[in-house]
Amino acid sequence: MEAVREGKIVCDQNRYKQIVTVPNCLQKELLDFAQREGIGSGSIFQSRDGRPMHRTYVSAVIRNLCEEAKVPREKGNPKCLRKLYLSTKAGVESNISLLVEQAMESMMEQEQFTVGWGEK
Repeated sequence: MEAVREGKIVCDQNRYKQIVTVPNCLQKELLDFAQREGIGSGSIFQSRDGRPMHRTYVSAVIRNLCEEAKVPREKGNPKCLRKLYLSTKAGVESNISLLVEQAMESMMEQEQFTVGWGEK
């Protein structure tokens, strides 16, 4: 709950630390879910008796969702989802850097035109 409220989740595995930003729409949805379930702190996803869900159960639930989403069951595991997240993030970041580069070129051309350095 604390990580969702902050909007950042720290994943610390095998001496590799990664900070995952929770998008605002997902953060709002998770906080609404926690409020409906009466969860104020600790793990958001809990079993019926209040203990955190084990990773094998989470993997089984993900595989069941794959059938509804028409995704192959072998792709429904945390490792594949992490790869999907990282590749999507890299694609978005490369698009952003391309847009920034294009905007800079456009600004430079406009500035040259304004100053009068353009071709006549």
